[in-house]
Amino acid sequence: MEKDKLLIMIILSLFAINVFTLVCFFQFKHQKVVDDMIKCNQEDNERDELYAYKVNFTTNILNSNFKLDNVMIKDSINNIIPLKELFHSGRKQMLVCRFSKIHCESCVNFAIQNLRKWADSIGVKNVIFLGNYQNNKIFNRTKPLYGIHDMNVYNSSTFKIPAEELGYPYYFVLDSSLRISNVFVPDKAIPKITNRYLRNVQKKF
Repeated sequence: MEKDKLLIMIILSLFAINVFTLVCFFQFKHQKVVDDMIKCNQEDNERDELYAYKVNFTTNILNSNFKLDNVMIKDSINNIIPLKELFHSGRKQMLVCRFSKIHCESCVNFAIQNLRKWADSIGVKNVIFLGNYQNNKIFNRTKPLYGIHDMNVYNSSTFKIPAEELGYPYYFVLDSSLRISNVFVPDKAIPKITNRYLRNVQKKF
């Protein structure tokens, strides 16, 4: 009888040890999967970030120092004025957000909303939104949707610079000689890079 009890206790103990071992194994396996996923995501993020920097490095080089001479812009009531007139108030430079009807909606919204957050610190009068819409009525209806109807917003045709072929909205600094610099393509997948760009540009104003 004592032997049977001892045998049962040994069996139960072995069973408990096996269960404990299996639980530990699956917990370890689950943690390893989680760790691998985190590591994979970190590597993907680093790869995406590096790609974004490469794109912007190239874009800035290819587009800087172009001049927007003879560019005409249209205001909300269809007055057509030279871009140069925006500097008549003594402004030395402006930060421009360039977007088009053909750009992806979420990309345009991201570019505009991010810049709106920085507008006060940069100076609202130093921030210009330049759309590229064939129909000015449609463009005017679009402004309130982005929350920029009470800001400096104008419509203009395509510029003769490589950035217009990107298919994405972009930022650039425009000086009083109408020379472009600091060209940047905001990436909604990596907002911290866009905020870093805007923080650095803010120091110029």
